[in-house]
Amino acid sequence: MPRLAGRSRVPDWRSRRHQGEKSLIDFRCFLAHGLLPLAPGVRVGWGWFPYHPSGGRMSMLGKGYAFVTRHIRNLRGGSQPILAEASDGQLYVVKFTNNLQGANLPFNESIGSELYRAFGLAGPAWTPLVVTDSFLDRNPDCWMQTAEGCLRPASGLCFGSAYLGRDGIRLLEVLPETSFKRVRNIESLWLALMIDICARHTDNRQAIFREDIEGGLRAFFIDHGNLFGGPNGAQRPNFLASLYLDSRIYRGVSSRFVLEHFHHSCTQLRVNLNQACALSAEIS
Repeated sequence: MPRLAGRSRVPDWRSRRHQGEKSLIDFRCFLAHGLLPLAPGVRVGWGWFPYHPSGGRMSMLGKGYAFVTRHIRNLRGGSQPILAEASDGQLYVVKFTNNLQGANLPFNESIGSELYRAFGLAGPAWTPLVVTDSFLDRNPDCWMQTAEGCLRPASGLCFGSAYLGRDGIRLLEVLPETSFKRVRNIESLWLALMIDICARHTDNRQAIFREDIEGGLRAFFIDHGNLFGGPNGAQRPNFLASLYLDSRIYRGVSSRFVLEHFHHSCTQLRVNLNQACALSAEIS
């Protein structure tokens, strides 16, 4: 963990102020620990960040990063995300570090995406994005709305989730019961529920259903910000709250199948965690 400039003692992370500060540092360390300033550079919210016109690569995670270049529109949601284009030419759902839900959200989203991927569950690819001050100056429409007025997003690293609706692909957010039989990976909702319970998820499980050319649907799991006690880390988990909004979708799936799949995934995840612990030891 990097030292906080100007502090003569270890911060008390139990306070609300320091919890938010720690969350931002954790997110930065997770994405970019060991990246030192490279010339030329741009000044962003957390200090000097390596600048390359077409983006770069987070060497430790193999994660590429890109710069947010074009604001397309604002999206619904408590964190007030935006849809934007990045320097890699892709569209992303962008969530800012100083979002209105809590400072833990970018970290929860990134770790949650990796956790779900480790269990073989479908979800949009995520990418660390950089929002510059010049972008925010040019695009005041992307600023967040509060009761006191507009809140300028923090510049610097933020969370980007690949937009699934490109190229005319049909996305469904809410399914009628008559469409449940069209979901080809419906058993994955049970696995997602088990993961959410173990990871202290505090809200309903969000999923988007993408339609294929044959009319089938595939569930993609999104919005992991409510894992690990929620965006502020202080919410009480309730396993019933982790259900998909229409609980009838869980019917008709063999519990034995789900448990066998969960056991297999846990075995693989244990291997991944051992690798992550080894990496963490190298970082510290």
